[in-house]
Amino acid sequence: MNWRMFWWVGLFWVLSTYTASATPCINEVAWMGTIQSPSNEWVELYNDTPLPVDLSGWTIETEDGSLAINLSGVIVSNGYFLIERTDDNSVPTVAADLVAPFGAGLSNSGETLRLVDKNGVSVDTVNGGVNWASIGGNNKAKETAQRTLNGWATGAPTPRKENIKGDIVAHKTTASAALPPDAKTEVRETGKGSLDAETGSAISESQAVAANAEATILWESSSSGSGTSGFFDSLFSKNALLLWALLLVALFAFAGFVIVRSQKGEGSSADDYTLVEDIIENDE
Repeated sequence: MNWRMFWWVGLFWVLSTYTASATPCINEVAWMGTIQSPSNEWVELYNDTPLPVDLSGWTIETEDGSLAINLSGVIVSNGYFLIERTDDNSVPTVAADLVAPFGAGLSNSGETLRLVDKNGVSVDTVNGGVNWASIGGNNKAKETAQRTLNGWATGAPTPRKENIKGDIVAHKTTASAALPPDAKTEVRETGKGSLDAETGSAISESQAVAANAEATILWESSSSGSGTSGFFDSLFSKNALLLWALLLVALFAFAGFVIVRSQKGEGSSADDYTLVEDIIENDE
């Protein structure tokens, strides 16, 4: 195998490996429906890769087998894909990318959702937990569960738009879920103060801080020591794979360059030897 064939084989392997790992994920879950109807459920996917993905043959399934949503269509690079239940009225102001039956719907007691590709491989799993406590969402306020850089958070619906910035909210929601039910107070911040998520009544900022002080401490304790795992997660994230691919391509190119230079160098030495031999013969 010459160096050119070696280079192309290596490039094909790198690109095919990255393509295989380029998959969308479940990005937002409106398991609670909307103010208009609790049946107006919807799920949003997000594709954070530089490649479009054909969803033909893909499904969203619940772990207990009670629901299987058959997908179709294409989710574009760095794009959203909105799946609405039964009709396009689940999100009246936003057109659905796909309308599909949800069967009996998403149970308010919680579900585990799996995004499964056409080969039957589960490419993303969302464990909602009991009453969706693991990822959030608010049935009274009709706020959705949204994926953030720090996990999941509860906020105003963002269909086919960027999710809320969960740096603070996700911390409180995650930690609060770990508290006993009688001690859990989820606070959602608004422009005019805060609301108690359970009662909907207004509370002061000082009350909000006091209610979440213990939750914040719990979150910080649970997250301490996770720096190493977070480093390796980011090192092998989907976006980082593209950088690894480019690095490997550069290495293949450098190897090819070295091989070519070495071949030229060998040919030059042989030519010099022949030239010296001819000079000696002419002198004799």
